[in-house]
Amino acid sequence: MKIKAVIFDIDGTLYRSREYVKQLVDAMCDVISELLSIPRERAWELYQSIRSRIGTISLGLREIGIDRRQFYRELVKKLDPSQSIRPRPELKRMLEEIRRMGFKVGCHTNSSRELARLVLNALGLDLNDFDILITSDDAEPKPMPD
Repeated sequence: MKIKAVIFDIDGTLYRSREYVKQLVDAMCDVISELLSIPRERAWELYQSIRSRIGTISLGLREIGIDRRQFYRELVKKLDPSQSIRPRPELKRMLEEIRRMGFKVGCHTNSSRELARLVLNALGLDLNDFDILITSDDAEPKPMPD
């Protein structure tokens, strides 16, 4: 089988930032708290439970009665990835080189398209650096068997 494309995840793959991950987790718990009208401490417990049992918040939102799209609409209002994630010009050069080699370049993230755009912009990338971007707006979050 001939390889035709290289597909990247965003979070934890294209960058590492403890500061941003902390902001992200805090904002996720805030949104859970607000959408469910529960104390922040209870939202933190739900967050931890979902992460330990399911592995990803995006897959666990339905279980706790939160619409994934609504969650990400609220979450993106609370975050500015450019405060914690620095541009990485070497990523842009790498993606360009992969394309020059004849491969398609894709990105698949459990985040919403808007949040992915903000993170990519913080990295010095934009949506045009990828042939395709699949987000939780487009498909069920990974890992999904299909």
